[in-house]
Amino acid sequence: MARHRRLPRVDGEQMRREADALFGAEDRVGDDDPWELGPGAWT
Repeated sequence: MARHRRLPRVDGEQMRREADALFGAEDRVGDDDPWELGPGAWT
């Protein structure tokens, strides 16, 4: 666990903007944030 504390933080929104700039957003399946899905989202 201690080695994970040294890893840099990741900004998901910035990463998505950069990916959209490089690859475009039109072929993305959805704009759902997998970390914000509610209960039962995987069923």
